[in-house]
Amino acid sequence: GDLPIPTYGVAIALGFLASTLLGARAGQRQGLGAERILDMAFWMLIGGLVGSRIVYVLTTLDQFEAQCRLGLIPGDPRPALRLAYDCARPLFFWEGGLVYYGGALGALAGCLLYTRRNGMNFLQTADALAPGLALGHFFGRLGCHLAGCCYGMPTPSAMGISFPPQSAAYLEMFESGTVTLHADFTPPLVPTQLLESSAELGIFFLLIWFTARRRRPGQVLA
Repeated sequence: GDLPIPTYGVAIALGFLASTLLGARAGQRQGLGAERILDMAFWMLIGGLVGSRIVYVLTTLDQFEAQCRLGLIPGDPRPALRLAYDCARPLFFWEGGLVYYGGALGALAGCLLYTRRNGMNFLQTADALAPGLALGHFFGRLGCHLAGCCYGMPTPSAMGISFPPQSAAYLEMFESGTVTLHADFTPPLVPTQLLESSAELGIFFLLIWFTARRRRPGQVLA
C-alpha cells in the first residue's frame, strides 16, 4: 500500500538474521549452546545499533546541526512539533546512517558483557561469531548501495553507477552543489558499496576456512 519499506532496513535485518543463525549453529557445534548465542544476539543487536548510530551522528554532526537549526527545507516556517522532529533526527536510525565499525564495537561490547555475566569464554564465543560478522556486513553493504550512501568518487569508467533523486548520494551531492536541483541522476560514481560487499563475502569464506585450522581461542576474531 502506501507504507514505504526501506530496502536499507531490510538488508540490515537480513544480515543480522543470517549472522545470528550462523552464530547459533557454530555455537551448537562448539559446545557453547545455540540458545545462549540466540539470547546473546539480542544484546549484541542493541549494542550494535547504538554504537553504529552514535559514530554516524558524530561523523556527520554538521548535517544534523543544520537540519535542526534550519529544517529540512531552509526558510520554511516550522511549528514546534516540526522543530522537535527535525532536531530528533539523530535517533531515526531506520532512515539509514549506521557506521559499521561503531556497530562492530557496540556488538563486541554486548558480547563481552554477556559472556562475563554467564560464565562463558569470551574468545571462544567471539571466534564462533566472527564469520557471521563478515556475512552480516556483506548484506549491510548491499543495503548501503540500495540506499545510495557510502558512495565512491565520480568516475568516467564503465563501472560507475548513478543514483536517482531521494537517494543519500543525490541529496548529499545536491547539498554540496555537485548536482543541480533538476538533475535526473548523480554523476557516475565508483560503487564502493558493491566492492566492499564482495570483499566481505570473501572474508566470510576465509574465516570459515580458518576456523577449522585455528590453534587457540581468539585467533579467528583477530
